[in-house]
Amino acid sequence: MIRNNKVKEWMIYGANGYTGELIARRAKELGLKPILAGRNKDKIQSLAKELGFQYSIFPLKDAGIIAHNLEGISMVLHCAGPFNETAEKMANACFLAHSHYLDITGEIPVFEMLKSLGEKAEKAKILLLPGVGFDIVPTDCMALTLKEKLPGAEEISLAFVSFGSLSPGTAKTSLSYFSQGSQIRANGKIETIPNFSLKREIQIGDKKYIVYSIGWGDISTAFHTTGIPNIITYTQISPMVVTAFNFIKPVSGILNLRFVQEFLKTQIGNFIKGPDETVRRNGKVLVWGEVKSKNGESFEARLETPEAYHFTVESAIIIAKKVLSGDFKTGYHTPAELYGKNLILEIPGTRFIN
Repeated sequence: MIRNNKVKEWMIYGANGYTGELIARRAKELGLKPILAGRNKDKIQSLAKELGFQYSIFPLKDAGIIAHNLEGISMVLHCAGPFNETAEKMANACFLAHSHYLDITGEIPVFEMLKSLGEKAEKAKILLLPGVGFDIVPTDCMALTLKEKLPGAEEISLAFVSFGSLSPGTAKTSLSYFSQGSQIRANGKIETIPNFSLKREIQIGDKKYIVYSIGWGDISTAFHTTGIPNIITYTQISPMVVTAFNFIKPVSGILNLRFVQEFLKTQIGNFIKGPDETVRRNGKVLVWGEVKSKNGESFEARLETPEAYHFTVESAIIIAKKVLSGDFKTGYHTPAELYGKNLILEIPGTRFIN
């Protein structure tokens, strides 16, 4: 059914994508009724018909046109990446339409861009809340947990070890940034370093893992949430991937060429489909964090969550329901800063571990 503009509702934009569709299906299971939207008419229309939802078809080109399509929409859950290409347009449209903005990004420049729009969001009396999925709810809650354990912390390190696979959208976004290097935050400033140039060993339970530095969203958000000025984020990387990267590093600049990006993204779409339901239901992610103070004090914590995409679906729905119920503040926020460190424990299957 085509949407009725007289009904005040919420929207999942990018519902035809891997994660957007999963969220739409979970919303149906919970009796929620989002409007499904995106650029692909055939896929959106088919999914909306299957689920019994209203739908809307429009591209993300002009903020005014987007805002017209958001008429009567109280909140948008934006799931159409790469977010460095789509988030600003959608956010500006939300200002015009007075619609709250949520997304599932993990991109550092997107967090920084949206943070810069915080005052504008306050004036428009809307919420800007990016990163409501696995990027970055677990690590954001971990960062705040660690900060409260050691208020004088000057350094924070965060890492995750995932036992799943990537969706096509995540793989394409990673490709977009790969040749640009990684990021850390040093003395309050974001700095670029070579990919995988920092590594360390961490212990979770009785197992040890070698993790490498990556540009995770917390380089932006953990600073906003905790004020800690030195931040490094890590993940486990296959030694084969690290070796392959070091081999191609001298010519990695070709990945910036537009035709190379387009070709590789097409191949990603052909060969990467995202984890299936069995993996999503049975997988898990381990999250580790450590804070240190100038005088040498330190504290570590560890967290276990469901598989990343399963987590994202549950987390995004829980946060969307909070916003729809009026439980929010206007302006720019991070998930843990807005809802507290225990937000993480609201996601079924999540727990702190030794």
